[in-house]
Amino acid sequence: MHFEYSLKTEIPINIVYETLRDNLYKLAKYLPDVSSIELVERKEAEDRVYTVNKWQSKNILPPSISQFIKLDGIAWLDRGEWSKSEYVCTWSYEPFIFQGQFNAHGQDSYSTDGRYTIIKFNGDLQINLEQYPFVIVVPTIMRKKIVDEFLNIILSLLKSNFTALIKGLEQYTRENKII
Repeated sequence: MHFEYSLKTEIPINIVYETLRDNLYKLAKYLPDVSSIELVERKEAEDRVYTVNKWQSKNILPPSISQFIKLDGIAWLDRGEWSKSEYVCTWSYEPFIFQGQFNAHGQDSYSTDGRYTIIKFNGDLQINLEQYPFVIVVPTIMRKKIVDEFLNIILSLLKSNFTALIKGLEQYTRENKII
C-alpha cells in the first residue's frame, strides 16, 4: 500500500530538517500516540547521517484486532539515512511485532516555497501475515479483512504521527526559542 502525505510549516527548512534528524527524541512529548523516542544509534559519514530511533506507541489496537493481537502498544525501529547536501531522508521502519512479515520504507523530502517549508512523506507499507500464528487459526475469509484493517490502522497512525510531529516541532521551537 503506497502513501503520500504533505505538510507545511513556517519553520525554516534547515531548522525542520536538523531538528528531525538530530533531536527527534525531544519531540516525543508532543506526540499524543507516542510514549517515547529513543536515539539508539547515530553515525556520520561524508555526506550522510545515519540514525536509528526506537519509537514506543501508546496506541491501543481496536477490539476487532486486539482479540487476535494482545498489545499495550506498538514499538518499532526507525532507520534513517539523511543527506547533508540535500533535504532528503530515506527511511525504513522495523516493528518488533510481525518481524519478517511487515515492511515499511520510503523517502521524505523537504523543500521551501520562500514562506513555508514543505515536507513530503512518501512510503510503502507491505504485510504478509499468512504464516503468522494468529492468522493461521483465523478463517481464510476473515484474513484479508484483518490484514487490510491492520494496514489502515498503521497508515492512520503514520499520518497522525506525521501531523503531530510537525505540530510538535512547531511547539518545541517556540518553547525553546529556536525561531
